[in-house]
Amino acid sequence: MGDVMDTSEIYESGILRKGEKIIEYFDCKVILAKKSAPLSILVTPPPDSLVMISGGLAITNKRLLFIRKLGGRSIGVQLTFDCSLADISSVSIIFVGLIKKKPHIHITFEESLSTDWRKMVITDFYGVSTDAELIAKKIIEYKDKFSEEKVVEAKRVIIEKGVKGGGIKRDTATEILQKRLARGEITLEEFHKKVQRT
Repeated sequence: MGDVMDTSEIYESGILRKGEKIIEYFDCKVILAKKSAPLSILVTPPPDSLVMISGGLAITNKRLLFIRKLGGRSIGVQLTFDCSLADISSVSIIFVGLIKKKPHIHITFEESLSTDWRKMVITDFYGVSTDAELIAKKIIEYKDKFSEEKVVEAKRVIIEKGVKGGGIKRDTATEILQKRLARGEITLEEFHKKVQRT
């Protein structure tokens, strides 16, 4: 494993987007599986379809990031992988080992994700003792919260556009009456009387 990363390096790197902040951070080792990797563990994966790397997993209020500290004399950090929390399709714990069962966190991504990766497996955590089951639950909670905020934000935008009239055509009183007449809600005589009043 490389050096333990200080999260201030991530903030200073410019990796985070406007309004994005780190909620959780763990130094860990992951396996990234490309979409070309077989789904079955019984099939030998093609070369370069699995990549094992050490670094840091950062969960922000918007994305899941995997970041590596630059090696040698280089200063700074490098973004190896990122995806929106909305692109996480499942999070599960699989216990590996014959005698001492070790939890691995499996995170799969939506097929529509533009990246070439299908899955991330967190195999080891470094530093402080870490509860993999608790981390998996937190990832799910942050994903759900992010999805709920997106729905609220979308509804707010639609309501604001409706209130401001931003590009939404509103029917005139006559057009509304024509629609009511077409639906049979009012008679032709009522229609003419109401149009004269408007």
